[in-house]
Amino acid sequence: MAFHAEASGNGEAVLRYAPATARRAARLGSHHEAAAQFERALRFADGAGPAERAELSEGLADEAALLGPLSVAEDAAERALSLWREAGDRLREGAALARLSRIKWSMGRGRDAVAAARESMSVLEPLGPTVELARAYTTLANQRMLFAEYGTATTLARRAQELAERFGANDVLSDALNTEAVSGSCQSLEWLVLMRRALDIALAGRHQKQAARAHVNLSVIAVEQWRLAEAERYIVEGIDYCADHGLATYAIRLRCEQAKLFERTGRWDEAMALTHELFRDADQSPVNRLDGLIGLGVIRARRGEVGAWECLDEAAAIADDQDEPPCKVGTRAVSTRSLARSPRDTPTPGSANDFSSLSGPSTTTSRPSSRNAAYQTVRPPAGWPGPTRRADPTFMTKPGARGMPWAPVDQIHRSPRGIRRARTGTGCHCIGRAPVAPRRARLILLECRRRSRYW
Repeated sequence: MAFHAEASGNGEAVLRYAPATARRAARLGSHHEAAAQFERALRFADGAGPAERAELSEGLADEAALLGPLSVAEDAAERALSLWREAGDRLREGAALARLSRIKWSMGRGRDAVAAARESMSVLEPLGPTVELARAYTTLANQRMLFAEYGTATTLARRAQELAERFGANDVLSDALNTEAVSGSCQSLEWLVLMRRALDIALAGRHQKQAARAHVNLSVIAVEQWRLAEAERYIVEGIDYCADHGLATYAIRLRCEQAKLFERTGRWDEAMALTHELFRDADQSPVNRLDGLIGLGVIRARRGEVGAWECLDEAAAIADDQDEPPCKVGTRAVSTRSLARSPRDTPTPGSANDFSSLSGPSTTTSRPSSRNAAYQTVRPPAGWPGPTRRADPTFMTKPGARGMPWAPVDQIHRSPRGIRRARTGTGCHCIGRAPVAPRRARLILLECRRRSRYW
């Protein structure tokens, strides 16, 4: 009916049938059709009121975010926000800010995402307990989790759970449980029961986005904890679910994790082939592209192939835009593996082996080596939780010293002894081109790669 209404130029009929068709298509997992119907309705909505146009724009933003064209999602979300402000609806304005925050994070703009999430809470909290406030709490909880502020993230997630249970908002409840589970896993706490509950609630309520997010984070945690057989099963189940429900963005994220699994199990050809295939998707978000670039850079460096630094430099640029300390430090830390195989004597500003934006005042040793920069001290980036301090020169050691090979990031991840060393402050970690870090910084670098890859 919407198609025929458009063909006949009947705008009133289009606005009657297209939005209803879009919402039904979304429930059935036909998100391309849903997005097309919202776009059709918007073409005829110039004469509609601001609230009606805002709802249509929100629908388009949600569908585009699931499909991949994030610029379309951002434009629609900003248009909806402007229209709710024009209508004077503070409740919907706050919800629109939370939506915009999630989209901006997917686009790799972490600072803007956090600002929008905080503004959402400031708008909604004076209005009292609502589902929209619960959703704002989950959004900011996710942002804090990604910034490694796990205590704050857990507190916000539990507030969201209380409101979600009160109002019967199971989609919000699933998201909040998911975030709490990830925060727990990063602190070596129990997480599987929470994540399973998040997934079960999402599946029971047919909340597709929340179910896909649970599949993603379940897979990521399993890979990071080297539970590789379980991870492979989780990834396959998640990819099948996303394929059945047309969730392209989450399917790509799961395939990125599959490439990571291939890399960790020595299936490098499969990892590179899959990553190249994913890169052909023009709508891939920067957050998804980041992991693929790191994986390609590491494999090329291990093989002595050209192009390793190009991948890591692009990844560093994405991480800087994201502005999450774990993401920024972790992306540069992984370049340690490449440095031993394809050293670059002079770090290019902003490149993968340039830590200048992350470090405080530094000193170098006087050793006559082209790798003197590797002996610089560093402190954690501003905003990192916990105390920071200058590196103690007594901790300095050269790459390859007894018990600490040149590429310790791998060893830290894979060796209980490496983890024990990092947590007790013994030994010293040379991270890429910059730092021999103090005890706190080493613990940060131990955890940072895990933190930057959740959703």
